[in-house]
Amino acid sequence: MEITKIVGQLEGFKIRQVKGCDTPTYIQTHKMLPPKEERLFPACIYVGYSSQLPEALVGDDRLSIVCIEDASIPEPILARNDLNLYLLPTDIDQFDVLNKIADILIDEAWITAAMRRILDDLYSGVGIQALTDTASDIFGNPVFINDSSFKMLAMTQGVTFENDQLEEQKELGYVHPDIVEAMRRDDIDFELGGHSKKTIVVHRPNSDEVWLFSGISLHGIVMGFIGIPNLFREHTPRDIELLERFSKIVAVEMEKDDFYRDSRGVKFGYLLSDLLSGKVQSRRTIEQRAKSVRWELKPWTRIVTVVDPAGFIPAERVQSIAQRVQHIIHGARWTTFKHNIVFFVCRDMRSSLTENEVEGLADFLGASSLAAGMSMPFSDLLEATKYHRQSLRAVDAGLLVRRAGPIFDYSEMLTYYAAQTLLKRNDADEFCPESISIVKEYDVAHETELCRTLEQYLLHVGDPVAAAEALHVHRNTLLYRINKVRELTGMDLTDGNERLAAQLYFRLDECRRSVLQMERG
Repeated sequence: MEITKIVGQLEGFKIRQVKGCDTPTYIQTHKMLPPKEERLFPACIYVGYSSQLPEALVGDDRLSIVCIEDASIPEPILARNDLNLYLLPTDIDQFDVLNKIADILIDEAWITAAMRRILDDLYSGVGIQALTDTASDIFGNPVFINDSSFKMLAMTQGVTFENDQLEEQKELGYVHPDIVEAMRRDDIDFELGGHSKKTIVVHRPNSDEVWLFSGISLHGIVMGFIGIPNLFREHTPRDIELLERFSKIVAVEMEKDDFYRDSRGVKFGYLLSDLLSGKVQSRRTIEQRAKSVRWELKPWTRIVTVVDPAGFIPAERVQSIAQRVQHIIHGARWTTFKHNIVFFVCRDMRSSLTENEVEGLADFLGASSLAAGMSMPFSDLLEATKYHRQSLRAVDAGLLVRRAGPIFDYSEMLTYYAAQTLLKRNDADEFCPESISIVKEYDVAHETELCRTLEQYLLHVGDPVAAAEALHVHRNTLLYRINKVRELTGMDLTDGNERLAAQLYFRLDECRRSVLQMERG
């Protein structure tokens, strides 16, 4: 379970965050904080007193600690970047916190087990009625599913309702008109359609009846509703979370014809999204889930993330873009993730994509005003989150410096991303070697292009002809200018450290100029 979800349910303890990891942290268990223990388990959330902390923690895994603040936190611990650290007031009871976390993890385990049953039905292809009956058994209450025209798609079977309107719905095949009116009075269709809430809790007037409603959304459009009344047992917070997940499964079932025709994009989407978010933490789980959706895994994978440089990709374009890319890249599997389209390309060879595939993809993206970032190849799908970040960094850096696109390979964009990162907290001039400052001053005074010449000379290692062509000058002109640089600065261009310092500055300066150009419009 992701730690922020756990902490969100501990607000009653006046919890406050002191340190946090940049990437999501998933918790499997919880323990009391062992006094002065320096080595902790990364997938565990520890609860104890700050006075029990050691002077430092060993290892480089992400750790998670909740402390009742009865002493100051040691500086070496506060200096860690891979730590989720939360503090509680001194009047909080340690065991109350541990019990609450235990309840949270139990609820999460219940939801996970329930989703496994529902997903088994989905993958078995037993239909929306069987899904509804399974959900009803899990929720312990009747489940009603209707489309946006209020036609009943499915409802719990074998139940006799005391409510005459619900009984009449069995024969009507539609939501009873009086219930439709009540839903509209409660603004259910308006709120769900406007996405103001994922789930709505409605208390019926003059009654103990409480309904949970959730919208069924396809491509950002609400296509129907799920309703669950508390006829047999009271609703719990975990019912709300499970209903939100169940509504997504129902959306898949409603879209089933399309998603089988479109290489089962939605079905693959659940597994791929879980890989991208880091929710899957077992290779065996990956293999089992891949087998259930008939995804043949290969030794090497590359992630390609397609983005719209102008903003988010509109929902109505997602399917057609995904289909076209799948036509170009054989066997690519896709999902939507954080408003982009993410493709997994699995191959036997490390090179992954063929020349024809890259050219075809580039032509399509260019014609569609889209761009893509491509990760380095990798062999462990548990690292999908890391390589997805690579694809995003590649396209971000490529679009920033306006390199030739529209496909940006992380291997080629790595130095631009590093420069981008440095510029967030530093000015490029702070990295300017003295020798480059001398050359820049000479260029200004004599209206020459020694700096630009040096940059291209360093970029085209051992190939002065290519450097001269890039500058549109004769090779002899280039060599004359480089000799002038040596004369002015005494630079040793065979020294790796001097070359690196100069190239780092040139890369930073290029990124700085790109940022300024973007800011000017």
